[in-house]
Amino acid sequence: CGNRRAFVGWGGQRDLLFRFKKLLRWTVVPGIPLMPAFTIAEETLSFFRACLMGACLGVLYDGIRIFRIAVRCNGIVVFFQDLVYFLFVTLCTFSFVLAFHDGKLRVFLLAGELLGAVLYFFTVSLLLIRTARKMIGFLKKILRAVFRLITAPFRWFGRKLWTLFRKI
Repeated sequence: CGNRRAFVGWGGQRDLLFRFKKLLRWTVVPGIPLMPAFTIAEETLSFFRACLMGACLGVLYDGIRIFRIAVRCNGIVVFFQDLVYFLFVTLCTFSFVLAFHDGKLRVFLLAGELLGAVLYFFTVSLLLIRTARKMIGFLKKILRAVFRLITAPFRWFGRKLWTLFRKI
């Protein structure tokens, strides 16, 4: 009789532990079922979306870099440009997590954004920035030549006036 009680007591504890594990696995609040949030395929798709978003944010930063090549900016302006850019990136990341993962921030999403940006910066960005530098340098030479052509008569007239007034 004692052996049977020990066995029943042990079985009851095991049954209680099994029920508790089952409860934790399938419900957060008792009575409200919890379905698996995302499948591996959905998480993989979200990872690739995050990589694409990282690359798109890299394109946006290249736009800022090209602007800096065209127009020289001092350190304070660069600081505020970067600050606005990183606030925008934070907003985009928050919106992405909110839209695709119900506001649950996952490390693989941040890793995907970082991977997309790094891949973009070490491939397409190098070509884009090199091409932009050449185009901007060429446009600056053309604009400088046009400006010199337009202002040539005024400069000639100014030199003549200067020599005239210098004699006086």
